[in-house]
Amino acid sequence: MSPRLRLILSVVAILGVFVIGTLGYMVIETERAPSFLDAAYMTAITVSMVGYTEV
Repeated sequence: MSPRLRLILSVVAILGVFVIGTLGYMVIETERAPSFLDAAYMTAITVSMVGYTEV
């Protein structure tokens, strides 16, 4: 497998995790109804393992 193809697959995988996580957070958290940016922020801090005790 070429390095370029590996890089493309890695970027697609990371973006896929981010999109699925964001959409999943929006579906699961129906009580508070987060905006897309709130859900993206929560996904980013969860995936990056920062976790500001907001979850």
